[in-house]
Amino acid sequence: MIKGVLHAHGRIPSPAVRLPLLPAAEAAVHTAMRRLSTLRTL
Repeated sequence: MIKGVLHAHGRIPSPAVRLPLLPAAEAAVHTAMRRLSTLRTL
């Protein structure tokens, strides 16, 4: 999920991961980004 968030923020070119890891679900990436934005406003 970390790579998915980094990719969504434009910090890395691809959210791809190598096995045995699996790609993060799009919903998980969106949830993580929403929670990160909450932390930044505290």
